[in-house]
Amino acid sequence: MDRFVQPLVERKDLISPNDHRTLFQNIDELLRIAEDILEQLCSSDQQDQEPQMNFASRVYLSKTTAICAAYKKYCNGIKRADCVLVNKSRQTGSEFIAFITEPAVPRKRPDLTMFIHRPLQHFREILKLMQLLAGNCHVDTEEHKNFSTVINELQAAYREITVSSGLMEPLGEGRPLLTLQDLESRMVFTKCKPFTLAVQGRQWIFGGDLSRVEGRSVKPYWTLLFSDIIVFAKVSRDRVLFITEEPIPIANVVDSCFHMRKKSE
Repeated sequence: MDRFVQPLVERKDLISPNDHRTLFQNIDELLRIAEDILEQLCSSDQQDQEPQMNFASRVYLSKTTAICAAYKKYCNGIKRADCVLVNKSRQTGSEFIAFITEPAVPRKRPDLTMFIHRPLQHFREILKLMQLLAGNCHVDTEEHKNFSTVINELQAAYREITVSSGLMEPLGEGRPLLTLQDLESRMVFTKCKPFTLAVQGRQWIFGGDLSRVEGRSVKPYWTLLFSDIIVFAKVSRDRVLFITEEPIPIANVVDSCFHMRKKSE
């Protein structure tokens, strides 16, 4: 927020107010919700000093509707935000690019592309956290019931965000793909040497349909963008990811551009 969102508000010479809204959308709302949840969880005046787990389940239960609505609103605009970023990045000698890359982003901090996609990653992390908490509660307790309700609502929202828009997950039924391990368990290597997907430090940024020009033909793929590699896959009806070639290291990409004249492009 301090590196990109707030400074660019003041630089209307670099980005118009409309493009700024498209790029960052309601990210302030996501921050307020997170801060509100944290404030409640850290509250020291819990009534009757009830168990912390029970209190936490009630906090998340009360915030689930707001969480889902805010993240759906944000994630539905990610593709438009990507278009703004690409258009700004393609300007030769762009002051905008200099502004967002200098000084260099610290190694453990997200650059602007990863920052734009971070809320969707954060939504997956919330869902994983709720599943972990529910798994550590006795089935016949209020907290297990609360967390289960939260999980069901988050999963429904995640499916609406991802599957219906072709974002992050391919079409079809099945458990949400939330982690690198989830993705790896769906991968089948057919024409290339198997490789490990779940390695430390790698982050899953994006997934979606992509048509690739190969000679005179255009072939459809399900493409997964990670922080260091790009993976091309073919998806079966039951969402098995067939991998036919080795991943492309991001460092090897020398040029890129895209447009959205058609949904598949």
